Amino acid sequence: GALRIYDNTEVGVLTNDPSYEWQLGNLNQYAAFPTSHTESKFAFEVKSRGPFTSFAVDAKGGVTSTPLDKSHGVHTRFLPGGYTPPDRFVKMFLLRQMAMAHAPPSTIDEGVVLATGLINTVHIPRGSVAGPGLLEYTNWAMLKVPGSLNSKPGRQPGPLLYYRTYDNMQWK
Repeated sequence: GALRIYDNTEVGVLTNDPSYEWQLGNLNQYAAFPTSHTESKFAFEVKSRGPFTSFAVDAKGGVTSTPLDKSHGVHTRFLPGGYTPPDRFVKMFLLRQMAMAHAPPSTIDEGVVLATGLINTVHIPRGSVAGPGLLEYTNWAMLKVPGSLNSKPGRQPGPLLYYRTYDNMQWK
């Protein structure tokens, strides 16, 4: 294979296989995915008093509106959950889109927390993906903060690199 370099500033997710072009085409299947809890509303509301009434939401006289989307991750229920490279690519992309739409980081430290949290969602534990003669797991993970973002007073110049290994999950 030949070396290929892409401007990945919009997608912000990296993969080794399948190809980047294939991953971008695959994202089209998720174009209608709700990246906001306000996008997943029904056209009507029904009052509910039954066993599925939410106790986490204020109810007048024990009655709540159904369906009720007050988060608890409801809008993420159809995210890909497998460990295939396409599932992990899509999951990282959509979660990043949601985070950037609702709570974009305003500091490098907030960005690092967001990025490491996203990476944690696609970590493959040893033994969870296995086949004949095959044992896949996340050996290590790495995060790079570009030097241009790290040019704040009191910080070392140049990019920041964070990594962790399977045997030590602490980011360093």
